[in-house]
Amino acid sequence: MPFSNSNTVLNVIVPELKRNLVGVKYVQSRTSGKKQWEADFERQSIPDQSLQDQDQKGEGTLQRLVFIADPQRCGMALQKNPGSTKRKNVTTFFETLQGDVVTNLTKPFQERVITLHFESGRRLLFELFGAKANVWLLDSSGDVVEGFRKGMPTKFLEGVPTKAKTNVLEGQSFDSIEDCESWIKSSQAGFPREHLSDLIIHHSLDQKTPQKLAQWCNQVESQTVAKPVFRLLEDGSKTLLNEQILPLPTQQTFGSIMDLLQAGPPPKKGPSKVEEQKSKRIKALQTQIKRKQGSLKNLESTQQTLQRADQQEQFGHLLLANAYREAERTPQG
Repeated sequence: MPFSNSNTVLNVIVPELKRNLVGVKYVQSRTSGKKQWEADFERQSIPDQSLQDQDQKGEGTLQRLVFIADPQRCGMALQKNPGSTKRKNVTTFFETLQGDVVTNLTKPFQERVITLHFESGRRLLFELFGAKANVWLLDSSGDVVEGFRKGMPTKFLEGVPTKAKTNVLEGQSFDSIEDCESWIKSSQAGFPREHLSDLIIHHSLDQKTPQKLAQWCNQVESQTVAKPVFRLLEDGSKTLLNEQILPLPTQQTFGSIMDLLQAGPPPKKGPSKVEEQKSKRIKALQTQIKRKQGSLKNLESTQQTLQRADQQEQFGHLLLANAYREAERTPQG
């Protein structure tokens, strides 16, 4: 699961999306066919002085909601001042929403589904999971009108909590780090899945009972959603966990979840690319060497078998010859 698609990240995104999108007018949405859907929204009225101050500082009224349906980087992001809304060679969607105003944004806490509610009663439902990630337009009756990608929605999860799978091990800890990691993934749906092995090792989570581990996970998840820290780590990965929970070196800390999502990994320089290619070729050569060594071992084993067979055949001839001679000597006394 990509970082941008984790349930914890989505729970942190929702308040910021709601703060920026409620009260804005839908302009248009489109795609260039790369599993990326984007919609432009325009703020028509300034509800309070703080937003007016932001506009005076140069922040425009146009905002762009970007939804990526690629399973490897599925997620949502909000871009401010995105530039021109005109695009060439694109497919447009949901034209009936043009001019409709967003009234609310909701998400079940344990589900990766976000719903945009409009003044007309229509809704945009975002399914942010797996290979079936999609955006659906629903009418005021809840019926599907149109979808960004082909298919039908797997389920509508508005307000329906998920019952997490439970693998209960009464009163005992886990046999290995892998078992502990697997249990967290299957039983704690909302817990951040990034850096699980680091968390398990640092906090000795595999020594806890499932009941104690569940309490720890719920506490960390609640703390992270309430007070996230937007960290880009030195290895290029991202996390919302603070350094006390996840003590990995931080390259940069951002001011918002959107800034963190849009931040890329540290740029690779020439030597690092060369080293990467070198490493790949060494691994490929090592794989070939292992295969050749396996073939040689098979040949050696076959050769040894043939040698033993030859020796046994020779010994068999000698035994027969000796037996024949003994048989000839016996009648002569």
